[in-house]
Amino acid sequence: MTRSVQQPITKDVTSPQELVVVDDLHVRFPVSQGVVHAVRGVSFTIGRGETVALVGESGSGKSTTGFALIRRYTPAEGTISFEGRDITGVKGRELRRLRSDMQLVFQDPYASLNPRMRVRDLVAEPLLVHGRAKPGPALDAEVGDLLEMCGLPRDAAQRHPNAFSGGERQRIAIARALALRPKLLVADEVVSALDVSIKAQIINLLVELQRTHGLAYLFISHDLAVVRNVAHRVMIMYAGRIVETGPTGSIFTAPRHPYSVALLSAAPVADPVAERARERVVLTGDVPSVLDPPAGCPFHSRCPLVVDRCRVEAPPLADRGDGHLTACWRADEVAALPAAHTLDRAPEGHP
Repeated sequence: MTRSVQQPITKDVTSPQELVVVDDLHVRFPVSQGVVHAVRGVSFTIGRGETVALVGESGSGKSTTGFALIRRYTPAEGTISFEGRDITGVKGRELRRLRSDMQLVFQDPYASLNPRMRVRDLVAEPLLVHGRAKPGPALDAEVGDLLEMCGLPRDAAQRHPNAFSGGERQRIAIARALALRPKLLVADEVVSALDVSIKAQIINLLVELQRTHGLAYLFISHDLAVVRNVAHRVMIMYAGRIVETGPTGSIFTAPRHPYSVALLSAAPVADPVAERARERVVLTGDVPSVLDPPAGCPFHSRCPLVVDRCRVEAPPLADRGDGHLTACWRADEVAALPAAHTLDRAPEGHP
C-alpha cells in the first residue's frame, strides 16, 4: 500500500552514512561577455537512503549543481567524493563505470525519451551499453521486471513513448534510470510537468523505491509542497550559493535566512484560513549578475535586513544548532520578520 503524498514520510535519517560529499564546488561557463559563475562555493553531503532537496528560484544554479555532481559538467574548483573516493577528475571508462551508480531523471518526460524507440529498447539500452546484458529472453525479462517495479505492465515494452501519458512516460524514464541499479538518483524537477494527481503517484513511487532499494536522491524542485513531504533535508540556493540548509521540519517552521522566509511565504497553501493568516514577502531590488557577482552576501541587494557589512563581507554557512546552517550575518533577527511567524500555521501535510 502506497502512502499518499499529502502525508509526510517518516524522516528517520538522522546520521546516515555519507554516500556523496561535495566540498567548495564551483562551476563556471565561458561566454562571449565573460564568465558565468553558475555555482559558487557549494558544499553538502548526501547519505545512503537519504533525500536531500535543492530548492531555489530559476537560475539559482540548482540543475547545474546536480549535473556537476554526476559529472556531466566539470567543476572549475572543489571536490566531489562518492563512497569515499574523489571523482572530481575521473574520465573515460572510469567515468562510464561511475555513472552506473549515479543516474539522472530529467524534468520533461516528453523530451527525455526518443520517440522512435520502443520502450523495451529505451529501458534496455543502459544494460547493453554498460555490458550488463546481451539481447535475448533474459534481457526482455529484466526490462519487464523494471517496468513492473515502476508500476507499468510488462507489455508496455512493445509500445513507443507516444502511446503513454506524461506520468507513464516519467515512469518509463525512472525504469530506465534504475536499469543499472544505481545508488544515487538526481531527480531534476521530475514532477513539475505533471498534473496534481499524477504528481502524487510519481512521488509515492519514488518514496517506495527508496524504501525498497535504499536509493539516495538529490531532489531538485521548486515545488515546496512536494519537498516538504519527501525530503529529509533541504538546501536553499540563491545566486549559485547555498544560503541555508537543515532538517526539513526546521527549514519550514523556523527559517533563519531572509531569502528562505520570502521563498516559503510565496508557497500556496490549500487551506483558505491558513492562507489568509500568512503574510507575503515581496522582494524588491535587483537579482545579482552571474557575469559579475557582487561582493558580500549575494542576497544583499534584495534583503530587508541588509546592513553595510552584508555588502562587503560574504557570511559563512554557519551551524546555528541541530544541523541547521545559515549564511546570514543577521540570522538571529530573521524570526522578527512578520512572515517568519506565519510559515508554520498551515495544517499538517501542507507547507
